[in-house]
Amino acid sequence: MPKKIKKNSALKPRKKPRHKNFRAGTQKIESFLLQSMQRVPAVSFSSASFGKFDFDPDIKGFNKKNSYLLAKAAKLAYADEDEVITQVRRWGFLEDPIVLDWDLTQGFIAHHRDYVLVSFRGTNSFFDWLRNFKFVQKKETWGRVHSGFKQAANAVWTIVQSKLEEWAGGKKGVWLTGHSLGAAIATITAARLLNMPSKTFNLGGVHTFGSPRVVDSKFANEFNTRFGDQSFRFVNNEDFVPCIPLKISYHHVDTGYLFDEDGRLRKLNKGTAFAPLKQFLNQTPKQIEAKAWMQLEQDNPYQTRYVQQGLFDIFSGIYDHNIDCYIDLLEP
Repeated sequence: MPKKIKKNSALKPRKKPRHKNFRAGTQKIESFLLQSMQRVPAVSFSSASFGKFDFDPDIKGFNKKNSYLLAKAAKLAYADEDEVITQVRRWGFLEDPIVLDWDLTQGFIAHHRDYVLVSFRGTNSFFDWLRNFKFVQKKETWGRVHSGFKQAANAVWTIVQSKLEEWAGGKKGVWLTGHSLGAAIATITAARLLNMPSKTFNLGGVHTFGSPRVVDSKFANEFNTRFGDQSFRFVNNEDFVPCIPLKISYHHVDTGYLFDEDGRLRKLNKGTAFAPLKQFLNQTPKQIEAKAWMQLEQDNPYQTRYVQQGLFDIFSGIYDHNIDCYIDLLEP
């Protein structure tokens, strides 16, 4: 029987590995999304917009009113120091808050008779800064987290821990909230508090809005086991910050709640990290840009707010990330 002649595989043109194409595509889309997020409308403030703060710390499970109030607290973190102090006084807290302003991390710590509230936010340069870290993960508590999120949490960890020891101890409940980068910082801070010796702190709950994907699967699993029932992560319709980082090594923590395009709220299944990834991964940046222009030309629900906010070349995911949207949707 004649011998089979083996073909020289070296002469065959090699196909580019699919995972490299995938990575290149996600990087382009990720870059486009982060550039677009520079145009998120500025947060506007008025004393009337904050109203009363009748938060109920005895409710540990999901409560829409509590989430609504903590969304307001997340918004207040964007105000200047004088506005934060004035508003916290109006809300009836015991003393002036500690205003956090270190490097890329801002927020405040407020001391109430029955609990301590910590609210975080990031700077306006967050999205440029996020790109510069290239989504490298670093070791943190039970697993690994985005190195930039870890750095932002580190910037205020010492003062947060110190004031919580003074104001809360192991008695008063500690409540954390945050929007965008602030949501990532709140998640990491919660894990650190949970990982401290037993009864060091009484963590009441964490409510986050428009959080990016912060942690790896190991971290997420441990967090969900320990605290998933007291953690509430809200996503507004097409808000695409919950999509990033796009790498599959990044995950969300439970429990997720999604506002659909009609403003209806639904609870996501355990372990579900809702983000419209397929929608983005199947399009190029030019296609996404074209989609935004097309939406403007059509009579659709987003047209008015695009025009009002001056967002003529980007799509609704940018508007949906605004903290005011979350407040409006959660209002009882």
